Amino acid sequence: MAKLTLVILLLSTAAYKIAELLGFQDPFLSSYFEDIIALPLILLIAQTFIQHANKKWRSFRIQLSDVMIIFIGFAVYFEFILPRVDDRFTADPLDVLCYASGALLFLIVNRHELLPRMNKHET
Repeated sequence: MAKLTLVILLLSTAAYKIAELLGFQDPFLSSYFEDIIALPLILLIAQTFIQHANKKWRSFRIQLSDVMIIFIGFAVYFEFILPRVDDRFTADPLDVLCYASGALLFLIVNRHELLPRMNKHET
């Protein structure tokens, strides 16, 4: 499912960029589309590359803790640091929600357990 999602994200990004070049403008897409797909696209490409780099790593999966660290890094860099040092960038708290949505999409596609399972014998 991850590879199919990667293809869909790449095709969606290409379609969006072509539409943008042809003059299509949508306020929501212009503001948030790339922020939503950034993390799943980057993480899926990185994971796929690692899986194909060595036969021993075919079952490699980026872990929840890695996704959380990368999400925090994105949020801090793009919404806190970059707007302070470059006037072309503005901080937008909704971008953080978009990064979180993208991270969640990646975790769902990768079929990560989002909540710990309760053991049947636990009360």
